[in-house]
Amino acid sequence: MLRQSIASPAGVIYIDPFNAMAWRTVLISKVNDQGKMDIVWSSKSPIEPVNYMNSKTKTEWDLFEYQLYTKWNEAWENLSN
Repeated sequence: MLRQSIASPAGVIYIDPFNAMAWRTVLISKVNDQGKMDIVWSSKSPIEPVNYMNSKTKTEWDLFEYQLYTKWNEAWENLSN
């Protein structure tokens, strides 16, 4: 799947060869009077994903993720709810 792209209803999706994350076309929409979504803006091309928000370092995000994993009894989701 790396380095592959596919046309989708939401635009081209490209799989990054280095981190296997999807580059996606950004769509911003609003709800119209009929309760449907009207697209008000879209990126001209797929946008590179941000692996880690810059509010923490990669190490801090990895630690946070690991703490959740251990808190959730070594599961990747909170199954206790």
